[in-house]
Order: sequence, then C-alpha cells, then structure tokens
Amino acid sequence: MRLRSRVLATVAAEVGITDRQLAETLHVTAAELRPVIGQLIGTRRLDSCWGYLVLPVRPAAGGQSA
Repeated sequence: MRLRSRVLATVAAEVGITDRQLAETLHVTAAELRPVIGQLIGTRRLDSCWGYLVLPVRPAAGGQSA
C-alpha cells in the first residue's frame, strides 16, 4: 500500500493524530512523511487542526447548512 493511502487510512482510524505519532505508527521518518502530508492537505484530502491531522469535514449531501 502506498504511503499516501496508509496515511489516510491511519488518520481515519485514529480520528486525529499528530504528525509525530503518524510517523511512528507508519514506521517512517518525518522527512518521508512531510511531502505526503503537504500534498494531501493541498488536495483537501487531509486537514490540520490544533496540531492534529484530521480528515476534512464534508458538507452534508444535498443539504443546506443550518
């Protein structure tokens, strides 16, 4: 499985995780992880909130926000 897919799967399973914890969990270095995180944030597949990596919030299907 590619690192990108592993990052997304791990963040989804953990709900939120720091980049340091993510690197430890995936057994990679921060240097290997940094460009992948940057790409995923840039394509809006990943977000950062208060130091945690999280999946972005998606609007409800066909709905208007309250």
